[in-house]
Amino acid sequence: MSRTERELVRARQEATRARSQLTGRLVEIQGRLKPSALIEELVEDLREKADELTQEGLALVKERPVATAGVAVTLLAWFFRGTLWDALIAAFSRDEATQAAPEEFQPGNRRTQRTRRNGG
Repeated sequence: MSRTERELVRARQEATRARSQLTGRLVEIQGRLKPSALIEELVEDLREKADELTQEGLALVKERPVATAGVAVTLLAWFFRGTLWDALIAAFSRDEATQAAPEEFQPGNRRTQRTRRNGG
């Protein structure tokens, strides 16, 4: 075999090796670009970020518990403002169910006393 033939064989082998490496890399890139793989990576990133935020939030609560409680109460009051408002109105107003009973049902009424004596 002449020198040029050996170089040609070596070049073909190197080209074949390079082609297989390129094919492997392309398959790897296609795998990374699949929607399911992208979503999986995104979910993992979101989990890591949520972990970081949780740790920072816990550190803040430990550092300033009174301020955190104030913010929490304010947020709860804001979220349940309609329900709280209805409860306050109901507590401080009299509706028909809580008004005084009619005269016939008042204690000391003769009709009520007669009914009680007669067993009914």
